[in-house]
Parts: sequence; C-alpha cells; structure tokens
Amino acid sequence: MYTDGVTEAMDVNDRLYDESRLVDYLKRASTEDMEKFVAGLLNSVEAFAGEADQSDDITIMALRLNAEIAA
Repeated sequence: MYTDGVTEAMDVNDRLYDESRLVDYLKRASTEDMEKFVAGLLNSVEAFAGEADQSDDITIMALRLNAEIAA
C-alpha cells in the first residue's frame, strides 16, 4: 500500500515517478525481507526525485503472509 506521494513524486524537470516506475520496481524487487523492500522503494523514489523538493507525503506499507503461522 502506498500514498499518492509515491507515484506523484517529481524530479527537477517536473516528471512524475508514476505507476509505470512503481510497477518496474515491484517486478525487480525481492520480497524476502519486507523492511528492505520498503526501504528500496523509498530509495528508488528519492533517487528519481533527486534535488527536487518533496511536494507530498510519502507513505509505504508492505504486508506478507507467513504461511507457517497461517496454517
């Protein structure tokens, strides 16, 4: 789950991070460690934005079902 601040993050040229970049990250990222997954997404957004000012809040939450506990 994420707020629109992720996909609406802008770089110095006012280009949006947008859904396509988010999908690309989701396809590449490992989901073994949720903390690293979320930190990696935040790093991706921040790297994209570069020196541009943050214009909105950025909230990211990831959940994973532990099959051993759920059984």
